Amino acid sequence: MTDNSSLQVLTVDTTAVRRNRLLKELKPDDLAESMNAFVGQIGRILERTAERVGAFEFSELEVHAQISGKGQFVLLGIGGEAGVTGGIKLCFRRVSAGQ
Repeated sequence: MTDNSSLQVLTVDTTAVRRNRLLKELKPDDLAESMNAFVGQIGRILERTAERVGAFEFSELEVHAQISGKGQFVLLGIGGEAGVTGGIKLCFRRVSAGQ
């Protein structure tokens, strides 16, 4: 049973031959700390990303992250679990020079 001090997260162990689904209770403060670290890492990537690519302007990045069973925010890459749903969508937009 969850209370206000924890958040239930359905996790999938992708290292096992048979995918094990577990319901875990994670503390919001721990998730906030993990999300801040994740967003900081994405920020460092964005700082090193060009504003223009040829004739196109790079103005927005959409990131879909999953929460691991340990409460870490992770990106799913090519080797990730097919058909995974849920997670968190984060959109980062460049600030115009006038703002």
